[in-house]
Amino acid sequence: MPDVEPFQRFRSAGGGFDWFMLPFDKQGRCMGPQTRAHLVDRAADPAITDVFVFSHGWNNDWNVATRRYRSFIDGYLALRRDGGMPADRPIRPLLVGVFWPSTALVFGSERGIEIAAGQPTDAVKAADVEEFGAELSALADEIDGDKIERLYALVEKDALSRSEGEELAHILAPVLDRPDDETPASAEDDDISMVDLWESMPPVDGSVAGAGADVESVAARLDDFGRSGPSDSLTGAGLGRLDPRQIVRLATVQTMKDRAGRVGARGLGSFLVDLLAASDATKPRVHMVGHSYGAKVCLSAICYPAELPRPVDSLLLLQPAVSHRCFADDGEGRGGYADAPVNRVDLPILSTFSDHDIPLGRFFPYAARRKVDRDEARIAAGAPSRFAALGGVGPHGLGDGAQLIDVLLPSSATNTYDLGKDAPGVYGIDATSTIDGHGSIDNDSTHWALDNLVAAPRRTLP
Repeated sequence: MPDVEPFQRFRSAGGGFDWFMLPFDKQGRCMGPQTRAHLVDRAADPAITDVFVFSHGWNNDWNVATRRYRSFIDGYLALRRDGGMPADRPIRPLLVGVFWPSTALVFGSERGIEIAAGQPTDAVKAADVEEFGAELSALADEIDGDKIERLYALVEKDALSRSEGEELAHILAPVLDRPDDETPASAEDDDISMVDLWESMPPVDGSVAGAGADVESVAARLDDFGRSGPSDSLTGAGLGRLDPRQIVRLATVQTMKDRAGRVGARGLGSFLVDLLAASDATKPRVHMVGHSYGAKVCLSAICYPAELPRPVDSLLLLQPAVSHRCFADDGEGRGGYADAPVNRVDLPILSTFSDHDIPLGRFFPYAARRKVDRDEARIAAGAPSRFAALGGVGPHGLGDGAQLIDVLLPSSATNTYDLGKDAPGVYGIDATSTIDGHGSIDNDSTHWALDNLVAAPRRTLP
């Protein structure tokens, strides 16, 4: 086998270490088979003590993904140099950055070019058209070929009539009617039609409520909608309008979520099984870090193989765009990833959430709805919606198996997470004080969380 060069080689007093990029296509097929084989072999090298696997979220092309990985790695290394967690063992790492096609979805503040107030420039208009085209193309890949031209005709309109909205819902059925693989089906599957849901949606262009409406007024109107059905009063908050561009973006959220699951289950999961099997004699620690839909990539990789040769050591989920009930095992049905904190990950799973994450807190509940599990469409002031995101409200449905705690900073070596044998399977970390947006996950608090996991003694593995 020819030598495979790393994407980047880091030099250090201890001899240095390598970072490789492992690409997958949208079906989860590995596009770097030589790199894959090389990494499986390298993981079995007794010189390797820790393997780090990172997965990015939506809206990351190659340059953006590698830049964000490099920034996170640099930040973590700086923390280690400045006084990270004391480790009772040498650490000789191997880094793996997953790359998967996620650029079809561009959401709010993560857009490449912000839409400024006032008259947009030609460059901004062109970027907007390009972004929408990418989303539409992703949907076209998922629907029947003879319906694509009608899809294009409908989404070109400024607004849709009720009958046109129902027609669009029928065209998008292959995307919208797939079963949810994260949460059990609800007894209230058909409480609300998809068109009613679209009418209730707040704008998803980076604003929360639209011009002249605040968050509280939209929440109140959505609450009314959930109890009594849609009404003309919703239009005052910018709701009650069938905007085809909003609908396309909503459906694209689900398409990209499905893609993340395929990449994890078919691609990264297979790689993970081979890596763990090949390194069974040396048993390097395997740490996985996923942001946004990258959390779904990691969770699917861990949970969808029939079995793993051994559990991975740790899992850090940064603003995960998955259901807050994905780990649930509370008598109401098991979540799709219920085995992760019990049998598939050795240390407690650390999962951040933040009140400042607008895409997950306000818009994810509208996208994470299938016919099998529709529910009341509202933003609840008390208990979270069944469709809330893990990165928006933290984990629920685990009973004593989960604990919500405040984020910790590296102020001292004693300011640490309890990761011992009596710790819960999942910590929901309220990082509102350190994460001020969906993509703001590269800071001392997240580096510290990873460092806690790296330094912690294994609980069940030798």
